[in-house]
Amino acid sequence: MSPEALQAAEERTQLLTLLYGTVLDPAADSSPPDAWQQAAQRLRAALSLSPEERLLLRLIYQDGLSVVEAGRLLGLGTDQVHGRLRRLLQRIRQQVEDSGLARELKGLLRGEHDV
Repeated sequence: MSPEALQAAEERTQLLTLLYGTVLDPAADSSPPDAWQQAAQRLRAALSLSPEERLLLRLIYQDGLSVVEAGRLLGLGTDQVHGRLRRLLQRIRQQVEDSGLARELKGLLRGEHDV
């Protein structure tokens, strides 16, 4: 990989880590570039997740549990947890779109810092 590609990959990783922390742990402290912090603040303001929704995402995407295992821990059946996760991810996508952040986040992931 070229040095530029490595740097771009590292920046994408930092942004995704920041966004992940924004969604699952809004109190997390990090020191990414200003453009990313601004996007994270806007994303935090746009998203409204309940503690149970945050826990479901954390169990699956941070702790690595399967959707069924996470559902079992939350007292949900297989169909319930799959449906809840599908609706939750769709709602997050919609809130990102509605807030106008989708284009900005895509630009940041491509390395366009002046989006």
